[in-house]
Amino acid sequence: MINEIIVESQKVLLRPYSNPQIDMEEIISELLNYIEENNLTSKNPLFGRNYLNDDNQMIFEFGIDILEDIETEYPFVSLEIPKQKVLSIIHKGPFDNISDSINKLELFIDENGLELMDIPRYIYHDKPEITKERDLITEIQFPIEII
Repeated sequence: MINEIIVESQKVLLRPYSNPQIDMEEIISELLNYIEENNLTSKNPLFGRNYLNDDNQMIFEFGIDILEDIETEYPFVSLEIPKQKVLSIIHKGPFDNISDSINKLELFIDENGLELMDIPRYIYHDKPEITKERDLITEIQFPIEII
């Protein structure tokens, strides 16, 4: 089921990367270690984003909401995601078939004359290393309005 929800503005810490062959667990570990080493307070689950940059290169990011304003150094980025109205769908199961849920959101946007206004987020509510693949819960959020 697709829901329309308001997501408040959020400070986030991101770890971008452009090589899809990089071990995602290593990237996530770097992000979590950075939070611990810098005594940052994280909230909400880990999330992922991906988009094409100005050079038409696919950029992947793992991120997490944080409470503090911080200055970061490469390869980390901190920014504030503005308050948004998003379309949200819950995907249950392996990441292999997450495109089915993404396609439902894209179809809903097309059929209702909506427009994607920012980078979609994939919020990981479980840890794949301890949750059975069939039980994984991922929330997909497509921003449709910046508030």
